[in-house]
Amino acid sequence: MPIDPPDNLKKGFVEAPACVTRAAHAYMERIIELRNFVAYLFKIVGAHKKLCDEQDDEELLYRLEALLGDALRAPYNAHRQFVNEILLARAVETFELYILQVLREIFSVQPNLLMSERPIAASTALELGSFEQIVLHLTERKLHDLSFGALSERRAYFSKNIGIELFSSDKAYEMVLLAIEVRNVIAHNDCKVSERFSERTRDIEVPLEIGFEQKLLINDVWLRSTSYVLDSVVFDFDTTSAEKFELETFPAAKVSLQPRHVDPKDFRDVLDEIVEPRVREMLMQAFWPYRDTKSE
Repeated sequence: MPIDPPDNLKKGFVEAPACVTRAAHAYMERIIELRNFVAYLFKIVGAHKKLCDEQDDEELLYRLEALLGDALRAPYNAHRQFVNEILLARAVETFELYILQVLREIFSVQPNLLMSERPIAASTALELGSFEQIVLHLTERKLHDLSFGALSERRAYFSKNIGIELFSSDKAYEMVLLAIEVRNVIAHNDCKVSERFSERTRDIEVPLEIGFEQKLLINDVWLRSTSYVLDSVVFDFDTTSAEKFELETFPAAKVSLQPRHVDPKDFRDVLDEIVEPRVREMLMQAFWPYRDTKSE
């Protein structure tokens, strides 16, 4: 039986701070977009399963198969790995984007943090023309360097130069490190274990099975727990950095923290236009089996 992640790492949007930086707003919007897609997808999967399992009208099944083809009988599990790869890659890319964006905000209010960086040529400084443009140039150069560095290097940079720990624990660091390395093999090696992956993860736990042709199998429990940890790291760091550097913040409530709710009545109006009543009611029950029919 799957075991949920430890409570101390199980943070997410339900515990988002009251106010967040602009960078965290962007993170939340991207993640909510991702989770809305997941909610939408699994409602379709639920409707698909209900159609296949409970439909005993052979004539109707024949018509649905003619309309949907093999998709009507195809099991979702055949696509689960592909979907999980997409979800994990998007979550990691959004996390890394947050790191760069929040650093940009920090450097904009504390440009002195860039003074230890390697100097720029006199000709470049003259070409830039102003202190503001020089700071912007140094900022983008530093962000570029960090984006290609290992996570351990970024962790050390935040601790030494920014004065804030990026990760509250080694466990959180290791989980994010694994997520990033899995994302890298998704992008560059068809999610198959490589020598580089093995080298970079040799000192941490890898709770993922390896399938055919050394492919990492991304299971739902690990994906969910990793997503919680990414949220936790972002929100913890965002709160601390906003307070330390007095970054501009905005109410987190402006970003919807839950997947979008679709009114069943609106969905039924759409179905009225495309399917016959008995199919419509079947789909309605599959999508919203516990809806309040009295309110309709």
